Amino acid sequence: MATSTAGPARPVPVLRVIAECGRSRARAGELRLPHGNVPCPVFMPVGTRGTAKGLTAAQLAALGCRICLGNTFHLGTRPGSELVRRSGGLHGFMDWPHNLLTDSGGFQMVSLLELSEVSEEGVRFQPPHGGEEILLSPEKSMEIQNALGADIVMQLDDVVSSTTKGPRVEEAMHRSVRWLDRCLAAHARPEQQLLFAIVQGGLDLELRLRCIQAMTQRDVPGFAIGGLSGGEDKAQFWRTVKFSAEHLPRDKPRYLMGVGYATDLVVCVALGCDMFDCVFPTRTARFGSALVPWGSLQLKNHQFAKDFRPIDADCGCPTCQRYSRAYLHALLRSNTAALHLLTLHNIAYQMKLMGSIRESILQQRFPEFVREFMDTMSPMKVSPTCRLLLLPAVALLALLALQSQHPALPPSTTTVPPSPPPRPGNTTPVPRPPRHPRHPLQPPYPYPYRFLLNHPDKCRQRAPFLVLLVVTSPADLAARDAVRRTWGNESAVPGLSVLRLFLLGLHPVFSAELSPVLQEEDKLHGDLLQQDFLDTYNNLTLKTLMGLEWVSRFCPNATYVIKADHDVFLNLEFLARLLRPVRTDFLTGYVYRHTGPLRHRAYKWFVPREVYPNNTYPPYCGGPAYVLSGDLALRVFAVAQVLPVINMEDAFVGICLHALGVDVTDSPPGTFNMYRLDYDKCRFSRLVMVHHYWPQDLLQVWPHFRNESIKCP
Repeated sequence: MATSTAGPARPVPVLRVIAECGRSRARAGELRLPHGNVPCPVFMPVGTRGTAKGLTAAQLAALGCRICLGNTFHLGTRPGSELVRRSGGLHGFMDWPHNLLTDSGGFQMVSLLELSEVSEEGVRFQPPHGGEEILLSPEKSMEIQNALGADIVMQLDDVVSSTTKGPRVEEAMHRSVRWLDRCLAAHARPEQQLLFAIVQGGLDLELRLRCIQAMTQRDVPGFAIGGLSGGEDKAQFWRTVKFSAEHLPRDKPRYLMGVGYATDLVVCVALGCDMFDCVFPTRTARFGSALVPWGSLQLKNHQFAKDFRPIDADCGCPTCQRYSRAYLHALLRSNTAALHLLTLHNIAYQMKLMGSIRESILQQRFPEFVREFMDTMSPMKVSPTCRLLLLPAVALLALLALQSQHPALPPSTTTVPPSPPPRPGNTTPVPRPPRHPRHPLQPPYPYPYRFLLNHPDKCRQRAPFLVLLVVTSPADLAARDAVRRTWGNESAVPGLSVLRLFLLGLHPVFSAELSPVLQEEDKLHGDLLQQDFLDTYNNLTLKTLMGLEWVSRFCPNATYVIKADHDVFLNLEFLARLLRPVRTDFLTGYVYRHTGPLRHRAYKWFVPREVYPNNTYPPYCGGPAYVLSGDLALRVFAVAQVLPVINMEDAFVGICLHALGVDVTDSPPGTFNMYRLDYDKCRFSRLVMVHHYWPQDLLQVWPHFRNESIKCP
């Protein structure tokens, strides 16, 4: 019997790069970690003893945080790593279902300098709260971190202040390399916990290069740039980050430690860094400072005593949605609740900033984002001197802003734009809210339409290029699984930000047996949008309206919205090319012409004259898939609320367009195909949609479509 000579399977790389900026080293991707994928670039809040100060783990998760930090030294001393281990690790201890990173304890060599003594053995600390002396060696650091169970663990490094010069910096660099080897040898859970190396060398670029050359010879899944952001000159800081990022491997994450100022985050993303952490947003909140796009607000100042505006009118965090600057100013004088509310806002600001950076990279408009950022930021934060210092680096902010040639798109709002004037010859007035109840279609539906909308925060930290609304029914588990694994994979299209939601009806009584199954599915994937109407074929329109209402309320900044049935093959990469440049008042798909409403009640698509009085429809897109610009999706939903009644067929979009005075846009012939075609790589690469592809068909065809290296004419 022949013996297999194949070696062990190579581990999946931690970093998956999705898009890169053409004029800088900025890149967007995802970190593939044990507790779920994390979009990057990412800011990681610091939770010293189990959560960010002033917030619960649940609040942190609700803000969109999918990875945060724990402190090895502090958790290892109080409450102790053994107690945390018995609680199910740090995830169980703090009830955190997402990813964790633990530092090694090395930073305490600087923060507790007066209480520490460094030798080749490790670091000896006099505990700040009294007790016996503590030896933190590479082996002990790994023992504690293995017990804590974080998804990413850091090597113990020899940390010196970034302003230190002389032989101590070189000594720390060489010792960090030796300690990396000891950490690798002591790491007891390499399959479950990813061990990152930390590059040292101070501000000396030669030492940094020697450290990188040594550490990249070790098999580690990621690298951190350490020993910076400790008071050094900004030009030196950026120069060192730029040099380090350029020499670290492209295919592994680059984690810049201890960085959290907004300007530094934008600059260092441009330099090629993927991960950041800092106590700044939580610490500054405790001093009464709120982070805003133009800098910060010192809410203790008297000028805010009678200011009834939110901290930031464009911020969707719970603090800005509920409380005024005046209220927070009053609380800051005597009540610690204000510190909690400011912490909530500041973390939300950091999450939104990183989401905006990532989205701009995915949309290939990072230089435009930089220009907008610099124009908005207070001159005190980005001075002319600062802008000049940025120029020597290939892709820093000022250069990117100067190179930007295309004006940024105006910000989206939730306000429905006014309808354009009617086309010549069209005397149909813009509909007004009905005075009488809607036509009694069966089963009865309420007016106005109100749905049980969930996932209000799914779009909060990003502005997706495509929102994918997939119509399905509660029992279609196999169909949803196939869509997620094929064209509905949110990360499958390079350079494209896709947000996926499945639209399904769930009657509270008749579908009771499916409820726990759907709850578990939604908990796992977070993509089910449910209504409490009976799930029948006739309510496809209501499902679509439910999706459009979700976009209107929770994702009004989406560039495009796609309604698609689950039984189609969608080529989103080809579609994205057809959708550029970005357009407004835009709808396309398979266009129906010369059709009219069905007037006989025997038809399930019966349309009474109260719904639509004309005998022919204007051209409209319908069927298994069509695409709307984000602005038009908001207006279609708005006008649907004032029509006399909504019919139960796809032509309702045509009726809405008729009321709005908007025409459909013809797609290239045949790109939206209504009929099943036999699979052919070249033919499918030039189609947006092919109808009647069922779950098993998708799972069989998709790998060939994505991986076949056929050169098409």
